[in-house]
Amino acid sequence: MIRIISGKFRKTPLLLPDPKTTRPTSDRVREAIFNMLVHSFDIDFERAVVLDAFAGSGAMGLESLSRGASKVIFLEKDREVLKILQANIHKLKAESESEILKNDIEAIQTATHPVDLVFMDPPYNQNLENRALCLLKERGWIGKDTLICIERSSKVEPLINKNFQEIQNRIYGAASVVFLRLLTD
Repeated sequence: MIRIISGKFRKTPLLLPDPKTTRPTSDRVREAIFNMLVHSFDIDFERAVVLDAFAGSGAMGLESLSRGASKVIFLEKDREVLKILQANIHKLKAESESEILKNDIEAIQTATHPVDLVFMDPPYNQNLENRALCLLKERGWIGKDTLICIERSSKVEPLINKNFQEIQNRIYGAASVVFLRLLTD
């Protein structure tokens, strides 16, 4: 079971997809990520627009909404997982602050403006991070002020992308949490 850690939805348990399909971020790791976002990166959730890519249950985006994010866009392609995501959004009565894009990262539309924060938790060991970063940058989701948080396997090579600067990398057991920003000229 996972639950919302803090904010207006605090302690609310979330429904989870089949563990063969997704790998939800544990409460402990999610709490550490959000502590860093607030205390190290000064993220102001009251005004934040967030993209939760590879959303799964939506735990990262829903935690953002609980802390006051103005809008979260969830990107998820799996039909069965989408049902769980929609049920979690409905459970929190967060439909008005949520938008669901029901497609693959490859088919993501062009954004009207960059978001403030991107969460990415792609399937481990498929090397999707760099392709996703490039697509999000090309299609206007990532701007110079966007903070990117990627959860990936701690057993893989470091994430290297010439367009992004790694700001911080923390290891939590099998997970590595990497924070990046777009390099600007």
